[in-house]
Amino acid sequence: MQLAPILLLPVLLANVHPTTRTIAHPPAANVVAYDNALTLLESGKQSEAEKILPVYMAEFMNDQKIAFFFALCTRSRFEIQDADPIFQDVVQMNPSTPEGICASCALSLDRDTPDSGAILTLDKIAKKYRDNPLPVWLEAIECRQLERDYWGSKNYLECAQFGIACYGEMMRRIHNKPGPVLVHQTWGNFYEDIGQYRDALAQHAIAVQQEPAEWDCSALLTDLDALGMKKEAADFSAEFAAYLSSGSN
Repeated sequence: MQLAPILLLPVLLANVHPTTRTIAHPPAANVVAYDNALTLLESGKQSEAEKILPVYMAEFMNDQKIAFFFALCTRSRFEIQDADPIFQDVVQMNPSTPEGICASCALSLDRDTPDSGAILTLDKIAKKYRDNPLPVWLEAIECRQLERDYWGSKNYLECAQFGIACYGEMMRRIHNKPGPVLVHQTWGNFYEDIGQYRDALAQHAIAVQQEPAEWDCSALLTDLDALGMKKEAADFSAEFAAYLSSGSN
């Protein structure tokens, strides 16, 4: 005897398992803004990232990550006085986040009497958050500051070598995309300081290509002269002079 269709329903329903659906929510606007700026930075457009970050800061006034990002870009240009109040704001937002701790370390290291323990704390954060390129970038920048502080002593060479390693790690974290101009400029400066002028030239050439200016062109000329490439240095000087006179900058 066959069951009526209505009587089969409990049997059928017992064998039906509800389908779990995951609803994808669009990322929050501040996350999109941060990612946009990071994409610009990674693609070699640091200046464009620096122009848009203050706009995002005004729109998302309590976003600590965006504020830290802008402070770091400012600090990468060694505009320490301009970066200082932004780092202070980052710390005040929340001193216990990775951004807050990094900002506190930067403030300590940039003072007249830097706290040597701060670079160790910064290194721990950089190693802990291996998917984030910003803490290790700050670590490299602060190594440059420490190298200057130790200049003429036995410690400056260690600072330069550690800074070189940090910049290499930063580039690995952005999957060797073009990267920010100030990475290549300061990376090249470290290589200059330890006499590796070919490596310095490679980095400074990228910096000039991304953002031609007197400060990076001067560094490139130093590399060419050190390598005995007199003709190349003369040709580049003439080319850069023509670039300046054309108003392309």
